[in-house]
Amino acid sequence: MDDYSNDLKKFIVENKLEKSIYIYNDRLDIKHILNQAKIGLLCSTYEGFPMSLLEYGLANLAVISSNVGYCKNIITNDENGLLFQSSNKQDFKTKLSRLINDYTFREKIAKKFNVTVNENYSEKVIITKLLFYYQK
Repeated sequence: MDDYSNDLKKFIVENKLEKSIYIYNDRLDIKHILNQAKIGLLCSTYEGFPMSLLEYGLANLAVISSNVGYCKNIITNDENGLLFQSSNKQDFKTKLSRLINDYTFREKIAKKFNVTVNENYSEKVIITKLLFYYQK
């Protein structure tokens, strides 16, 4: 367990969120788990192509992600999700608190993120693009 994980767990306890936030280890029933959530978090210092964000979008979750790798290409901050600087713990706390406390904003960006994922990264869209590429 690293310092970041410990800080996140401490934040959960300090804000009495233990009944609302669960941290899982490896699981195979991702769709079932995501359907129980309202917010999806991606907190890392490096990210290639963030598949978890696509899963969050398909599950209609509001997302908050560190601004690393390809995340900023999928999320437009304050439009369809929230981005934070991975080295800035206060930025993360502020943005997470906003998602927790502002139901209307949370629902709005969740819907927009679902549209983003479905219009740009759905199975149908990717297969169509791939077939077009192969035909060239």
